[in-house]
Formats: sequence, C-alpha cells, structure tokens
Amino acid sequence: MIRSTVLSVGEMAYFEDYPMLILFNETAPDELKDVCIVHQFDDPIQDTDTMLVENGRIIFGQKELHIVEVGNVANQNFAQLGHITLQFPTEEQAEVLPGAVLVKEPEIPRISAGEQIVILTE
Repeated sequence: MIRSTVLSVGEMAYFEDYPMLILFNETAPDELKDVCIVHQFDDPIQDTDTMLVENGRIIFGQKELHIVEVGNVANQNFAQLGHITLQFPTEEQAEVLPGAVLVKEPEIPRISAGEQIVILTE
C-alpha cells in the first residue's frame, strides 16, 4: 500500500473536455502547478515496478477508482516524479499514454488539499 497526501489542487486541474487528472509530487515545476494535483508520498517508495497494476485501486478520500490499464512508463514516472496522468473512460477512448493510468470509473473525483491518496495493488 502506498499513501500520499494532497498538498494542492491547481485552479485548472479538472479538464472537462478531456477527462483526466495529472498528479505530480512536490517538485512539480511552477508552470504545471495550476493544471495538476500536487502530492507528497507519506513514506519513501520501495517497490517502483509494481505500484500501479491492472485491477489495482486508487483511492482519493472516499472515492475509489479501479485501474484498467497502466502505461509502460507510469510506474517509473510515479516513483521518480510522483507523476501520472489518470485517464477516465470516454466513448472514443484513445490509447493509454505511456505515463498514464486508465481507470474504470467515468466520473472524475473532486479532490481537496489535505486528502489522502491510497494506492492498493489488490
């Protein structure tokens, strides 16, 4: 289990035209902070290859998301930069980007600073 705390939510973090959320750790460049959710891991990351897995779950506060597909560099980016792009399903679903995670749920959760992010592999 991985835990992280949301530090801030950018003013333009919710993309209504393309359903996605962008996460970065506290080292995010200032020019990206308005369009992403900035978080900080509660503990150092141990297993960098299998943090994000198909059939795993990502929990934001009380909202649980189920992972459908993981891009081929998503785990590496998440371990190094705290960065992933969460893609939410659409009728015209594009290919999952290399640093992205596709989730099952279509509704983008509203997230607040101070909330916990929990990642479960089972």
